Amino acid sequence: MTRREKTLTGCIGLTLAGLALYWVVSRVLVDPFVSLREQIATEQTRARDFKKSLAQLQNVDQEWQALTARTLSSDPKEAQFRFREVIHELLQQHGLVDDPNTKDTKISPGAFSRDRNGFIEVPLTITTAGTLKEVVGFLCDFYRQDWVARIDKVNLAANQSLVTPGSTARGGKAPPRGGPTPPRGGPTPPAVGPDGPELTISITTTALVLPKVGNIEPQPTADPNDLAQGMLAREVEAYKLVFDKNLFKRYVPPPPVVETKPSSQPVMAAATQPTPQPVALPVDPRPNADKQFFVGTTSLNGEPAAYVRDEQKPDKPVNHYRVGEPLDDGTLVLIEPHALVVRVKQADGQEKDFYYPLRQPKPASFKEREELKPEDHPELWKELQTLAGT
Repeated sequence: MTRREKTLTGCIGLTLAGLALYWVVSRVLVDPFVSLREQIATEQTRARDFKKSLAQLQNVDQEWQALTARTLSSDPKEAQFRFREVIHELLQQHGLVDDPNTKDTKISPGAFSRDRNGFIEVPLTITTAGTLKEVVGFLCDFYRQDWVARIDKVNLAANQSLVTPGSTARGGKAPPRGGPTPPRGGPTPPAVGPDGPELTISITTTALVLPKVGNIEPQPTADPNDLAQGMLAREVEAYKLVFDKNLFKRYVPPPPVVETKPSSQPVMAAATQPTPQPVALPVDPRPNADKQFFVGTTSLNGEPAAYVRDEQKPDKPVNHYRVGEPLDDGTLVLIEPHALVVRVKQADGQEKDFYYPLRQPKPASFKEREELKPEDHPELWKELQTLAGT
């Protein structure tokens, strides 16, 4: 072997040795290090996702706990017993129990029904009698209770002898003309008071027993008088119109109109007064804010979205909005599991951020928004600053 061949052989050997060393270092040191960095990045991403999911689940867990605490009991039999007690107290408060004309007030329990998710319905049927005013008062106070319950059906029937002119006692017929008059000691028709006639009332209502969460002992604490409106759609005073316009009252025709002859005395011309100028009233830029409610958040195709219920659109009760879309009188700039932030351009050109809270079981209307301040909501303020920096 010549010297040149020996040199070439040595170079080839060194090259192969270098390649082998590179392969060993890459496989033993570099590849594990790169793989470890990728795993760390993946785990960091998962940790951020878990934190967001945990925040959302914590909010849902609190809402569920609040709903569970408003059930009468976790035991259906105990819930039925307490449900009957509260219903009986409400009937007594409004004069619908122990009425002298109807001694057949009944509160009849129904059979329990359980669905596959563990929800149990506890039904009651109420049969009694009273005026329309008493029924409306009972129904209003029912929905002012701090519990998870509903009214399924209300049936009202009036005795025709009390609302039809010319009728006599209940179920009786008018005596024929010229026939014998009933004896004085016979039954007389009950008097109709200013609130209208007595009605036969049948009400079906249901209380809901929710599955127990954690160690929470369900026990409603609010009294009907402590809830000004409760689950009513309007203020309590608004429901007076129902019995003020009582459909069961006997119709009384209006008094006849008496025509008066014009007076022969000369009429002095009234002094001419200047016509008052119309006063320009301020225009409310958000007249329907009390009819829109922020009811929840979700994720659509990886993007956060907010659910808004609009009472002006009964055909589409829930709409969803994404960041950047117009909402209320501004633009939606931030969606969090517990709040929204809407940016509104003021008349002077400045922009102002407003905070919309997510509240359950009674959602907050847009009318209840408040200006976002860093001292009140530092996390949302910091998030907005971060988004502005990016």
